Amino acid sequence: MRYNPNFNYKDVEKAIDSIFDMDLDIIIPLPEAIIESNKLAFDREITFYDSFYIALAKELDFTFITSDKKLYKKVKDLEFVSLLSNLNI
Repeated sequence: MRYNPNFNYKDVEKAIDSIFDMDLDIIIPLPEAIIESNKLAFDREITFYDSFYIALAKELDFTFITSDKKLYKKVKDLEFVSLLSNLNI
């Protein structure tokens, strides 16, 4: 939001407040997830940003769903990863 010229400081502050008003559970990743993320990033030649979400999905026993075909090709052998276009929803 900081780099969007349509938002000013107060707009961003309101957005942040609304996130906290949702009473969401904030999950702090375990060190193991961060270590796994680093390993995935280097082993799969993907960004740490992408690898972090994959590692977090694994830690939480979730399915990681992506529409990024290039990323999917690099991680499709992981049983908990799915390509959005392959899902019947």
